[in-house]
Amino acid sequence: MLHAIIKTLRDVSNISILMGLFLLIYMLIGMEIFAYRVPIKKLETPQHQSNFNNVLDAFLSVFIVLANNGWMTLFVDHYRASGSYVSSAFFISLLIIG
Repeated sequence: MLHAIIKTLRDVSNISILMGLFLLIYMLIGMEIFAYRVPIKKLETPQHQSNFNNVLDAFLSVFIVLANNGWMTLFVDHYRASGSYVSSAFFISLLIIG
């Protein structure tokens, strides 16, 4: 019984390390391509605008895309700011691979 639990924990830790590495790679690619290109909007409500300007915002942006929670507004902002081919390739590959 204990052996099965330890084996399961090893499998989960391997997947977690792989997912963390995937997140890190896409964060760095996103920061390289999109950093400081999207203008910051003046919002009336205290809502966070996702971007790739720093590591925390890049992590949040990649997580939003992977969770499929409001990623279209993120995509449209970066589509308008940096061009169609680059942003489309980045976000589509992130959705398919992730």
